[in-house]
Amino acid sequence: MENEKNPEKKTSPKKHVKKLVHHVKRSLAMEISLPLGVIILLVIVALIKLPYTAKEVYTETEERIEPVTKTVEDREHPFYERLCKDVPLNIVISDEWVYGKPFGPSGYKCYGEFKVTNKGTADGKWTFTYLFDISGKKITAEPITELIPKYTSFTFVFETDQCKVGDKPEGNYLLVSGPVTQTCEYQLTYPNRTITINDTVKVEVQKTRVITKYEPIWQKVIGYNRYEKV
Repeated sequence: MENEKNPEKKTSPKKHVKKLVHHVKRSLAMEISLPLGVIILLVIVALIKLPYTAKEVYTETEERIEPVTKTVEDREHPFYERLCKDVPLNIVISDEWVYGKPFGPSGYKCYGEFKVTNKGTADGKWTFTYLFDISGKKITAEPITELIPKYTSFTFVFETDQCKVGDKPEGNYLLVSGPVTQTCEYQLTYPNRTITINDTVKVEVQKTRVITKYEPIWQKVIGYNRYEKV
């Protein structure tokens, strides 16, 4: 009868299984919640930004009035200036001929000639040469210098023996040098003068201003932007 009054308490199998399942769920929840909390904390630290004030250097274009030196014509004090230049004495070239003809018993030469008339008001010396074209062959003759008095003429004759019967000679005269004379005239000239005026100029100026910036929490913690803060 004693056994019937104090029966031994026994845990049913169903309750034991339920308790075990609850314990497993609780352990899993703790293991999952720990890394999830860390991830959320990292996201907060990385994404949330806090404001701070900093100095910023920038460039701005400004207009200033500054004295400027300029060179201008002095229209109030003109003067006449004598200007001279060298010009060649006036000549006229005419009667140009290029031809070939026999020379001596069995020779043959080509000739280039032209007449130079001195139309200037002074005597002068001219030096000419002649460029032969003998059937495509170029030959330059020795220069000839001649004094030609004013209002008179002289015929320059150049020759070459480097041609034969049947050649077609051509050519052109070349002026090597000639006398020059001065011609002068008076010209009204305005002198230059230097003046100083106030002019508007544009300059680049560096300035500093205070602005609001934002930094993540991790930058604030390590003092990443401490040198630019005010």
